[in-house]
Amino acid sequence: MTSNESAVSPALGVHSEVGRLRKVLVCSPGLAHRRLTPTNSDELLFDDVMWVENAQRDHAAFVGELRRRGVEVVELHDLLAQIMAIPEAKAWLLDRKIVANQVGIGLIDATRAYLETLSPRELAEYLVGGLATSDLPEDFRSPHLALARESTGAREYLMPPLPNTLYTRDTTCWLYGGLTLNPLYWSARHDETLLMKAIYTFHPDFKGSKVWWGDPERDWGQATFEGGDIMPV
Repeated sequence: MTSNESAVSPALGVHSEVGRLRKVLVCSPGLAHRRLTPTNSDELLFDDVMWVENAQRDHAAFVGELRRRGVEVVELHDLLAQIMAIPEAKAWLLDRKIVANQVGIGLIDATRAYLETLSPRELAEYLVGGLATSDLPEDFRSPHLALARESTGAREYLMPPLPNTLYTRDTTCWLYGGLTLNPLYWSARHDETLLMKAIYTFHPDFKGSKVWWGDPERDWGQATFEGGDIMPV
């Protein structure tokens, strides 16, 4: 890129499918992948459980190679932790995650109260990794939790794990100087785009980014869109 091009090009964007990669978003394996079991892996779109330590080692080696080649690598967990330190961003995201349709009306207050006690880093881990009913300390376990587990046959997660955040290309597509916020096909992945909207709305490095299309808070019906569906020409 010449100095003249630098002066007119946006700070963020994808202008070529074959140009030099300068900055990339990744998401390391972690808590969400430890949540995979033979029972839930199919529902969460994985063929089997994962050897998480091996996956983390391979991922770290891959990130190291990218950085060795001069690519700036940003990690999804880090971005989430940074915006969870912003009170407005934290309130915005929890208002949309901790709702009656997700946790049950009787569990909203206790779940929200517990999440409010966490550090930004811990909260980011749960936003990606999911919050199990067993994660709630006794002080936050209301009678509604026991009732919900009895009536539904052990409601395991108040926030579902999002192991497919590994595939960061799917939730948003950068196209020239803007992006799309994609409605993904599988319901197990829908909450991923909400996390990305929070980052693009509140993170100082991305705040004000042009959104060409998409909004995870809208019902798109049968319309879906994923990373492999679009490319700049």
